[in-house]
Amino acid sequence: MMEPKFWQTRVKITQIPTILKTQRFFSQSNQEAVEIDMSWLFDPFLDQTVYGLELTLNKTFSFIFFMCVETEQKALKRGNSFLLSLEERFPGLAGAVSTLPVNLHILKQTFPTYELILPRVPLLDGDRFDIIQKLIQLFKVRDLNIFQFFLFWQKDDSTNVRGFSKVSALESYKLKIFMRVKKDNKIEYNELQTAQLESKLEYLTLGIKNIKGERARIKKIPDKIWVNIMRSNVFWVNSKNLPTGPCYRDIYERLPEGRRPAFVTPDQVDFTFSSDLPLQKSFTPPLENINYSSIGENEKHSISLGPVLVKGVETKIIKCIPTSHFAHSVFIGGQTG
Repeated sequence: MMEPKFWQTRVKITQIPTILKTQRFFSQSNQEAVEIDMSWLFDPFLDQTVYGLELTLNKTFSFIFFMCVETEQKALKRGNSFLLSLEERFPGLAGAVSTLPVNLHILKQTFPTYELILPRVPLLDGDRFDIIQKLIQLFKVRDLNIFQFFLFWQKDDSTNVRGFSKVSALESYKLKIFMRVKKDNKIEYNELQTAQLESKLEYLTLGIKNIKGERARIKKIPDKIWVNIMRSNVFWVNSKNLPTGPCYRDIYERLPEGRRPAFVTPDQVDFTFSSDLPLQKSFTPPLENINYSSIGENEKHSISLGPVLVKGVETKIIKCIPTSHFAHSVFIGGQTG
């Protein structure tokens, strides 16, 4: 068995909320406070973590957050902490944490891989980049290939020339997006088949243009970049606190092309759990009048009614009623009477 080179913590979303909370923050683009649906474009660990989202479009729609770590223990800790943060942010959400040992067999996989290259500031003021909605639409198109999309974000680490102070808005993030097509490598595509395949990826670039007229584009990347994707090593990081200007304005052209990020805020991207996502939705009972007190030592003299639902999520709390009260109580929809 191959030794892992590193580990991934993976948080698979199994249920999304029916109703979303909202969030308010100061928008750089609008220069005012804005209110949007709660976004998962956030930084709960506050330590320049690179967060990843893997979306797989096959017979089902798979939605998995992931992060790269050194050990299995850290993978479990990070994964469970991140899931708890999501559950707090999105009441009704449910997920499962797992770990993936990344070995040479995984790193040597070779499938056609592309990058969706976005302009540094990808949108005109007030515009929105609905990438998740586009992927949902792509999922509806039947295809024999398996499409995988990898979205990475990291807190903006731009600095100002004057005093090297941080200049990014409270909610500004670096963003990069990669795509992989898992197909049978024994089958060689002709030019028309390749064009048909890449047309689906080109669809993702439509409607993305910044104030300079720069548009998004698709670029096929070398197989060796797959290692960087698995390691979440996709961004240039301002570890020396260099004067970069807002959104790396003063150094952008000097950065390696493969390390240049786009910069977005939560109001500019649809990074939320919309009702269109083909995932199970939470069901919230009309009444939640549950007594959480434990039966304790009298449990053997009680009747179990099953796990309690809170905001549509099944908990580990088991609701019981004492057998001595059964003749006098009727349990209907979370109420006793």
